[in-house]
Parts: sequence; structure tokens; C-alpha cells
Amino acid sequence: MLKKKDDRKKYFEDYDRKLADGQRVNYVINEFYSGEVNSFSGGYILNKFDIVGFDFFQQIDEEMLIPIEMLNSIIKKKKALFLEPTMLNSFFYAGFFSSFFEEKDKFDLIYCSGYSSIIALFYIISSSRDDYISKIKKIFDENEIQKLINVEFPTSFVFPNRRIKKVIANMLNKDRVEFFKNNIYFSLTDESENNTRLFSTGDLEKILTASFSLYPVYEEVDLFGKKFSSGYPNQNMRVEDLFRTNVSEIVHLSVENSLSLEYRGERLLDFFRKYQNFLSNYENGEINSFSDKKIVLNVSEKYVKIEKIIESVEDKGLKY
Repeated sequence: MLKKKDDRKKYFEDYDRKLADGQRVNYVINEFYSGEVNSFSGGYILNKFDIVGFDFFQQIDEEMLIPIEMLNSIIKKKKALFLEPTMLNSFFYAGFFSSFFEEKDKFDLIYCSGYSSIIALFYIISSSRDDYISKIKKIFDENEIQKLINVEFPTSFVFPNRRIKKVIANMLNKDRVEFFKNNIYFSLTDESENNTRLFSTGDLEKILTASFSLYPVYEEVDLFGKKFSSGYPNQNMRVEDLFRTNVSEIVHLSVENSLSLEYRGERLLDFFRKYQNFLSNYENGEINSFSDKKIVLNVSEKYVKIEKIIESVEDKGLKY
């Protein structure tokens, strides 16, 4: 509960450091203290009232002072989508999302990691299917991704994260994970401690940059004094992580591609292409799923062509 909009800033770092079990944070501003609030991005507005003894609950009931949207976020039965960790095959998830683009409340929570985190977040923030594809291509189109892998010669990584961070920042609005009413949770790995943890709050710019970063060739991202990366392919991301949240149904989505997806052209740095191919072929075993439903996108695509990949699985999402 906040008295002023800016009050929440003082809680950000503490929440990010301590909330690792899927806790949901709702920011609520009380107009009794703040005065009239026309808009409050990333939170709820509580109509102007003061707490007055035993009349409190009657006042809430009669005047509907608590936003219905906030009540629904607490009491409704929720459905979560677990995206099985993958890399280039994450693009097929975009086709699944695109098939119900106008129904962004189909899932109340999306849990993701690595490249899938970028695909899922862009689905939430895009205004149309074309906008969605455009955002994906700004990072993953072969011409664009080449610009993000400029080689430098530091001691602990090959590619700095400066450029990807700038591209992501230009597409976001200094948003944080907990600002979205369509919940999206992320899995990142602190390689120094071999620790994978769930993020239900945090700076989206930093989290998406870390999700793009493939350790150890990419520079890790500093979050509250620790260094995080996508963790792919060894992150310990589990369906069971969501048991600690208030979801009632978990759907497990994965991709089975009969071919090994790769970038086709010669423009992509050969070292990076080979590293991606190595990770794509890495046998990490299927995740033991305790989900309520499992959807497998069976595909057969070899080369990265964003529009073609999305179109190839849109009909599968429509059937769900």
C-alpha cells in the first residue's frame, strides 16, 4: 500500500533480492493520501478513503472501493504456461502465441527462460501480430543478431552485452516484471554459485539482457551484486517451481524439431553460429513434467526464417 507513486522505488532492490519463490507483488496507491490519481502504470488505485474502525468492511462493500481487477487477480483460478527451455526453437513458441494474439488472458502466468523469455515478453507488449514479428526480428533476424555479437577481448567473456541491452531498452519503457497484469516469471542462473532462481520482480531491461546472454561467451548481467545469465542449457528450471504460486493448472509447452534449426546465411559470425549449433544439439534430457497438460509442437524446420516459423505452428495454437 503506497501513499505516493514514487514510494514503490524504495522497495525494488529489496524485493528483487529476497522474492525468489514466485511471490506476486501488487502496488496499490491510496488516493486518501496521494490525492486524485489519473493513472498508475503497474499498479492499482484505491479510491479515496480513510480507515474508520468497524465501518471499514461495510465501507468497502458499499462503495466498491477495492478495484474489481485487483480482486480478480487474487481470487480467480489461474492457468500457467511453462515454456520448456530451448534456444533457437523458441521461435516456434512465437507461432503458438501468435495464434491467439487477441486473447492475452488465455494464460494468467508464463514461466520462461533464455531466448523464450524474449519471445514471451514481446508477445505481451506487442500491439499486433505484425508488431510482434517486427520486435522479434529486431533481435533475432540474422542481420540484426550479427550486430549484437561484436567481439572484444576481455578476460572473462567474448561478447559484451552493451548492444543487446541498448536494443532491448529501446523497446521497453523502464518497465518491471511486477508491473504487468499478465504475469510473466523468468528463470536466470548465477553461474558463480551454480544457482538457478525464479524472478517474479525485477528490472526487465536487465532480465531480458541476461536471458539473451549465453554463458560463458556472453557477458553476464549484474543484479543486486550477483552475475546472472540465461543458464542455458544447464539451468535447473522446473515445472515444480510454479507449485509455490497460486496457479491451479499448469500447461507444459515444448518443441520437437526433427531438424536442427540454424541460421542459413554466411553473415553470422562463424564462431557464434557453431556455438549455437553445439547448444542446439546438446543432449540435456527431457524435463520431468508434473504439469496438468503437455503440448508438444512437432515441427520440421532447418533454417531461421521468422515469419515461416511462426506460420508453421499458428494452427497448432488455434487447436489448443
